[in-house]
Amino acid sequence: MVAAAVMQSVPGAMPVALAADEGGPVYPEDKDVGGGARDAPWSTTIASEDEPGERLTLTGTVYGRADGKPRAGVTVYVYHTGANGLYRKKPWGRPRLRGWARTNAEGAYEFHTIRPGPYPMRRNPAHVHMTIAIPGQVEWWIPELRFRGDPLLSSEETEREAQQGTFASIQPLERQPDGTLRCVRNIRLPQGW
Repeated sequence: MVAAAVMQSVPGAMPVALAADEGGPVYPEDKDVGGGARDAPWSTTIASEDEPGERLTLTGTVYGRADGKPRAGVTVYVYHTGANGLYRKKPWGRPRLRGWARTNAEGAYEFHTIRPGPYPMRRNPAHVHMTIAIPGQVEWWIPELRFRGDPLLSSEETEREAQQGTFASIQPLERQPDGTLRCVRNIRLPQGW
């Protein structure tokens, strides 16, 4: 079930009605977030082998909203904290753990990284920020990915999100035979894309 639409706008543009699962536009001050990824591979390694934390593969497929078909050529940008809950070693600058992937012919994307930690004050669950971009469209924030079973998530949030299936912003972490974690988060493009 999609929650009631809310109004968002981009400076200089008409307001856009958004469903709760659509996120919102990336504003001009964020414009460099995904701009450097026009030729990114579909599978990207974010965290080096010596990065502390549990290994995580974040994967999924991007689908068109109207036709439900996988979409090739969509840039997916992600960033998240380290296992310690911090974005960077210094108190300024861009997050250390970030990367771009461009969906392949089957609409798939994949990131090899680590499981992020919750913020040090432990008020927010561990999460991964995500944007999507298609040439000729405004780059779009989508709801951050959170992980089912996180003690900082309420049961109400988890139940509400579960209704969206693999498009939900709360997804399970699956332990793989090699001990790594895997999370699948499919993405529906915003209306009109």
